[in-house]
Order: sequence, then C-alpha cells, then structure tokens
Amino acid sequence: LLHEKEILLKEIHHRVKNNLQTISSMLMLQSAGLKDEQAKKAITESQSRVRSIALVHQKLYQTDGLEKVELNAFVKDLSVQIQSLYREQSKQVSIHCNIPETFLLIDAAIPLGLILNELFTNSFKYAFINSQSGEIKISLTNLENDNTPSKIKSKKVKLVYSDNGPGMASSQALENASTLGLRLVKLLSQQIGASLNYSNNNGSEFIFMFTINF
Repeated sequence: LLHEKEILLKEIHHRVKNNLQTISSMLMLQSAGLKDEQAKKAITESQSRVRSIALVHQKLYQTDGLEKVELNAFVKDLSVQIQSLYREQSKQVSIHCNIPETFLLIDAAIPLGLILNELFTNSFKYAFINSQSGEIKISLTNLENDNTPSKIKSKKVKLVYSDNGPGMASSQALENASTLGLRLVKLLSQQIGASLNYSNNNGSEFIFMFTINF
C-alpha cells in the first residue's frame, strides 16, 4: 500500500508539473500575438511565476520523499530558468549560492520559490541595465543553536538575497511598494511567517527570517 501511495504521489506531481508547463506554453503563445509591449512583459512575468511552481513539483517528482524540496538545488535551477527568460540582461550576471543542504516542505517551497522568482526577475529587469556586469548572492544561515534537540522538527533560518545594482531609492520603498512583484514578495513573506527587511547599501538586500519545518 505504501509503494502504491508513493507511485500515486509521483504521478500527481508529474501531472501537475505537466499541466503547469502547458499553461506556461499557452501564455507564451498568447504573448506572441500581442503588439503591446507592456502586455507582453506582464504575460512573460506570469509565465515565469507558473514555471517556478512547476519546478517545485518537478523536484518533488524527482525525489524519494515526495514531500520535500532541497533548497540549494532548487534555487540554482530556478536561477537558470529565469536567466533563460532574460538572456540579454543576464549575460554578464554571476549568481552565487551559499545554502547548506536544507529541505523544505511543499507548503513553504512554493511561496519561497515565488518570492525568489520575483527577486531574480527584479534584478534582471532593473539592477544591471546600465552596467557591464553584475552579481547576485543568495545565502541561508541557520539561527538555531547547535545544541537544539534533534526531536525538534523545525528551525529558524535567515535567508539573504542581494544584488549589486543601484538599489531602490529609499529603504522605505518596500513599505510603499507599487509594483506587483514587490507586493507579492511582501504577501508571500507573510504567508510563510517571515519577517522581511530591506537595505539599499551597495545595491539591494532583502533579509528574510522565518521558521522551516522538516
């Protein structure tokens, strides 16, 4: 029965991934028939969001646990996926991940994937337009004491995303966010119970502190 359940879950994740990829392809076809550049950009961004969710299900399908996503591999695949949508902007951009092996349940993986999708997109769209090269860094730090009992199945972590672009004009810009992408970052942060701070020293830096269950 357990084996049958695992096969069924794999099939569900595989079908969800395929359905999301179909939606992404439909959005691409719809975009090709548009003349309005703003509308094209909006659909491209929606396509990227759908693909980031599909990537979570792909990772779940490929793992034995079927319910957890390994964050480091996921972030690297997500960055490559978004770079493919912004080929010109991302040519001279280097991405550095410093994430120890960390597993996320699907309830956290999807909103966190969407948050990173928005931040990657924001960097490629705005941070490196007038520069020859750029750098994006993503790091995860465990905030729990090493002596935390092993029976505790959750831990507090700090996730930092930064780029060395010009940054937003003010540290208050996040509070008064007018773009859909930054509003989504704020809403999704609340969804995973994360505190969110922004700094514009030498670029943009987003700091998330939250608890993950594993």
